[in-house]
Amino acid sequence: MKKAILAVVMLVASAAGFLEAQERILTSLAAIHGLTDAEASRQIPVEFEATVTYYRDYERTLFVQDGDTAIYVRATTGLKLMPGDRVVVGGNTQQSFRPIIVSNRIERLGHGTMPTAVPAGYDDLIKARYDCRLVTVRALVRSADVANYSLRNSRMQVQVDGADVDATLNGNDTEALKNLLDAEVEITGVSSGRFDGKMQLTGARLHIMSLENIKVLKRAQNSPWTLPLTAMDEILSGYHIVNRTQRVRVQGTVTYYQPGSAVVLQNGSKSLWIMTKSRNELRIGDIADATGIPDVHDGFLALSYGEVRDSGVQAPVQPRASTSSELTRSGHLFDLVSTRGKVLVGVREEAQDEYVLLADGHIFSAVIRHPTSTYGSTAPPVPPPMKEFPVGATVEVTGICVLEDSNPFDRNVPFDLMMRSYDDITIVAWPSWMTVRNLARVISAMVIVILGVTAWGWTLKRKVRRQA
Repeated sequence: MKKAILAVVMLVASAAGFLEAQERILTSLAAIHGLTDAEASRQIPVEFEATVTYYRDYERTLFVQDGDTAIYVRATTGLKLMPGDRVVVGGNTQQSFRPIIVSNRIERLGHGTMPTAVPAGYDDLIKARYDCRLVTVRALVRSADVANYSLRNSRMQVQVDGADVDATLNGNDTEALKNLLDAEVEITGVSSGRFDGKMQLTGARLHIMSLENIKVLKRAQNSPWTLPLTAMDEILSGYHIVNRTQRVRVQGTVTYYQPGSAVVLQNGSKSLWIMTKSRNELRIGDIADATGIPDVHDGFLALSYGEVRDSGVQAPVQPRASTSSELTRSGHLFDLVSTRGKVLVGVREEAQDEYVLLADGHIFSAVIRHPTSTYGSTAPPVPPPMKEFPVGATVEVTGICVLEDSNPFDRNVPFDLMMRSYDDITIVAWPSWMTVRNLARVISAMVIVILGVTAWGWTLKRKVRRQA
């Protein structure tokens, strides 16, 4: 009897566990879209139906939509999916700019109709109102070139409501692309963002499946190659732009300050580079407000025309201890970090001191800028003496992590550290004597000693023979 009861209990428990597991699987795109980024980071299993709106196989880029809800899928499939295909997607959630799906199974159910594209303007794109959805925009084509991904796609730069938007086109018809320059077009494609290493939005992007999704409304009156020649020093006479970007205010702790050039504020995991001409007194570690015009430089978020006001309240940011491998993944863009490396060389230049370091196979530089001249002065201040470190010494460096690329998907981005003062670099280990150069010196000395002893013995033996 007891065995029977135990079996029933185990069966009920198993059934309950199975039902609980089934309940944990999200089966609708709407439910997935409603997750927060923190919830998506738990890799919740999903299985849902949706319609393909864009697919690029060699990049594993897949956008799917169901009704008014859409999502990005990092696809793992050998299927040749086409827009309009109805699919079942299985996989797990993952955090990103917004929750995404990493698939482990994609099954095609058949081919159906495409979702209706929603009209969109630049505000809709840059505010991600229709993120991952099929949209239609009116644009002016500024550039169109075949990309170098095995010549399978093209890149376009278009203006929507006067603002720049990136566009990626599946296809490489060079002649057709040339004929699009300066044309007014209507584009149907999937809306997404352009991101930096922290998955912060730095611009808008359109994914276009084919040239058929670009409708020419009005071609340029003249070919760009028939325009009259302009003298190189007079090209700015044709420059015209209207920027209606509104000023914003941010707050954070001052972690870097180069008077007349730049300030970096950090607030939690967020950091911002602020370009400023101001030379006001700012103290590292103080909370400060900054106001400026939102901008993107070289793919990085920034504030232009910045003004900064120091509160005088100290709230120092502790540098995050990081390895060079972590820093190359671009997840600590403009953050205050510390890392270690071996000195390869130290160089004093006119504008800065630079230490070239090696760590975990990565070469990077630790840089400290020299103070610049102020208005009315005849010469810049004399910088303090450069700290000297022997080659091979291990040093610990603290500074602002500056990267060469904003691509969040590149795992090996070159970086440098911008130091605030010479206190940001200290020696932690002197170079080992067991180096090739030192071993060569020791061996040379031993050879000389052996030759000297041999010569002395030969001379002594000769004297003894003479005396005998």
